[in-house]
Amino acid sequence: MLDRRRFLLATAAGGALTQLAPALAWADDASAQARLNGLLEEFVQADLFRSPEEATSLGLDTGSLAGQRARLRNASLAQIARDKAETIDRLRGLKTVDRAQLTGMAAVN
Repeated sequence: MLDRRRFLLATAAGGALTQLAPALAWADDASAQARLNGLLEEFVQADLFRSPEEATSLGLDTGSLAGQRARLRNASLAQIARDKAETIDRLRGLKTVDRAQLTGMAAVN
């Protein structure tokens, strides 16, 4: 049986959820975008470390990448196999991002 007190509590709770839903959706969007940005940043840093010539040509061979100036890329068959395995891992990581939650440039990326 629904009395007046329970009706008012249910109505208030429904109103609160209506107000809270956009904030929860935004949090999901932000977490998906933050996850994507973190993955992309991780990929770029790994690529710059693995490809010294690229880091140097982009002028990024400073700070933690300063040692890249004295190195050349490892182009061995073993490294190519490791690169393929890393690409598979990257794709797995990217699949953890809910694409439906991305907006703006994050959706484009």
